[in-house]
Amino acid sequence: MVLPNDKSIVVVCAADDGYSMPLAVTLRSLLENLRAGQVVDLYIIDGGISDRNKHKILKSLKPHAYNLTWLSIPDDWIKAIPELPGSERIKIVAYYRLFIPILLPLSVKKAIYLDSDVVICRNIAELWNLELSESYVLAVQDTGVPFVSSDWGLRKYKELGLEPDHKYFNSGVLVINLDKWRTEHISEKVIEYLITNQEYVNAHDQDGLNAMLANRWIEIDPRWNPVSYTHLRAHETKANLVCRLLLE
Repeated sequence: MVLPNDKSIVVVCAADDGYSMPLAVTLRSLLENLRAGQVVDLYIIDGGISDRNKHKILKSLKPHAYNLTWLSIPDDWIKAIPELPGSERIKIVAYYRLFIPILLPLSVKKAIYLDSDVVICRNIAELWNLELSESYVLAVQDTGVPFVSSDWGLRKYKELGLEPDHKYFNSGVLVINLDKWRTEHISEKVIEYLITNQEYVNAHDQDGLNAMLANRWIEIDPRWNPVSYTHLRAHETKANLVCRLLLE
């Protein structure tokens, strides 16, 4: 255990048992790229990771400077998540990021969220130190769905008062302003949007986040979240700050 301090980098991930080993890769790559003296406070939202795989994760992380806290979601919170069309293809753990502002201590004002299928290729402190200001979130524009009016964007963007060229972000790598999310109940509003607009939702929680945070997020370097890089040449892939694992 490393003593946390005001300069600790806060990182949150979520996984079930099936993604526990990819999660181990994500965490190890994150810690391997830290500089000496840097500390990360890791919060893992546990979607059913076995004790055996938790032990494997911990074993892979030594002896880096980190504090790890396992978090669990109450059953009644999970029941609040709507069953959307195509839900059989989307693991419930994908929605866990919505509960980050509620699960983390109120003393934590900011957090980085990482999907458990990424490999960190640079020091995560570079992302942590980007100016968040009064924005709700830092994110990367989705390469496959670049605008709210894209084919797989927000089907009700006009009703939301959005212009077709408003950008649509990918929720796999986020820097979250927890204070603003808590004060304005962003997570609750996203869930309410998903419940009210079930038949219009394409990308589950990501649609809800884009609907609630349109024009209230700051775009960051796309190398922090390249959603698909199989078409890139080898030298271009190495330039990415974060890479996606190729998982079925």
